[in-house]
Amino acid sequence: MNTSLADELSPLWRNFSLNWNSRDFAALRALWHPEVAPVYFAEEIDRPLLDWPAIESYWHDVRRSFIALDTQIMDLRSLPRGENQAASLFVMRWQALMSNNQAPIAGDTRVIANLARHGNDWKITQYVEAPLAPIVYMRKLYQRIAENQLWVSR
Repeated sequence: MNTSLADELSPLWRNFSLNWNSRDFAALRALWHPEVAPVYFAEEIDRPLLDWPAIESYWHDVRRSFIALDTQIMDLRSLPRGENQAASLFVMRWQALMSNNQAPIAGDTRVIANLARHGNDWKITQYVEAPLAPIVYMRKLYQRIAENQLWVSR
């Protein structure tokens, strides 16, 4: 891992998380490269979003659907991908409270994002969420529950 690159990209991902948490989508959009067509693939939709009207429509639905949203970026790794290009990989833990007053929901999703320099700043060009396959997710869930149980010998 390139430590200086990770240090350079950490503020971008901190702002990404803060902007998601506050649902400030104008600030979130400002983290994207203004001269590159975006690619955005959220885990809960079946097709990639490939232009700003589609992404902003998705964000509008998020704003309308969620009362509260919290994201946490974990295990951030950043890799150089050529001159003025980089990739970031991380796990995003999210928690949400839906506007229909259901109990909160949460999950972990893996993310890969491609970035490019724009002036002195790094900007997102492609963002893809990749959840675990259901069978793998369920196995990990059962393991996590078992690790938290108190086992009593009989």
